[in-house]
Amino acid sequence: MSDVSIRLARADDTPKIQYLHNLSVQDLCSSHYSPIQIKASLETFMPVDPGLAASGTYYLAEVGDTLVASGGWTPAVQEVGLARIRAVYVHPDWVRRGLGRSLVTQAEDAARMEGVKRFVVNSSLNAVPFYSFMGYRVVSSMELDLGRDITFPIVQMEKHCKK
Repeated sequence: MSDVSIRLARADDTPKIQYLHNLSVQDLCSSHYSPIQIKASLETFMPVDPGLAASGTYYLAEVGDTLVASGGWTPAVQEVGLARIRAVYVHPDWVRRGLGRSLVTQAEDAARMEGVKRFVVNSSLNAVPFYSFMGYRVVSSMELDLGRDITFPIVQMEKHCKK
C-alpha cells in the first residue's frame, strides 16, 4: 500500500466516488445478489450523497489520480456517541490489500476523537465477513424494498469502542 495515499473527499469528488461505488457493487456484490437486485439497488438507494463527500468525515484512497477505495462515517442524530460507518467501497482490482480496513480504521479513530463510543453499519451480505473481522457483530437482518417486488437483504451490525 506504499503507493496509496488517503485524503478527505470533497464535493467535486462525487462523480468518481459514484463510478467506484457502481463498479464495486456490480462486481463484489454479485456473489450474494442477483443482477436484478444489483441494478435496482443502484437505481433506488445507492446514489452517492454529495453532502457525504463534503462532510469532512469521508476518505478516499488513491493511487495517483485513480480512486481505489472510499469510506467514512457520520454522527448519528438519534443518539449521542453513536456514528454510522458509511459507503465503504473498494475497487475490485484492489480488494484484499487492506484498503477497506485502513479506511474504516481511520474513520473509527476520527470518530472516537469526537466522542463516539459505538458504531453501526448497514452491511451488504458480501461485506459481513469483512465487518466481522473488524470487530462488528450482527444485530439484525432486514430486506430493503426496491419496488417492483425486488428486495435487497442487508445486515445491521455494530461495534462498541474498547474502554
